[in-house]
Amino acid sequence: MNALTLVYCVAGFILSGWGVPKLVRYWLNGRKASFFALILWIPYFMMLVYITAAWFPITNPADKPSPVTGLIAIAGLALYPFYLAILHLFGIASISVEPGEDPVT
Repeated sequence: MNALTLVYCVAGFILSGWGVPKLVRYWLNGRKASFFALILWIPYFMMLVYITAAWFPITNPADKPSPVTGLIAIAGLALYPFYLAILHLFGIASISVEPGEDPVT
């Protein structure tokens, strides 16, 4: 099960790294307004944490995760805005076009 979870996480990381810049280019035409996602992820994160804690409370002490799990979660949360920023930078970066090539196609 751990291997399957790792495969899904890596596949999601790769697909989002490929797909988000394409969506930023398609929907926002490379405008810098796409950086609002770097700010808007904070309320979504807060809602997700609240809903998860409310719907899935830890009532049994055996359900508590190991202490290292918290450190991994903190590192992931600290790096996520940088990951979003890099993806958005790739999304707004201009695409170099060869001379004589049609930029639309």
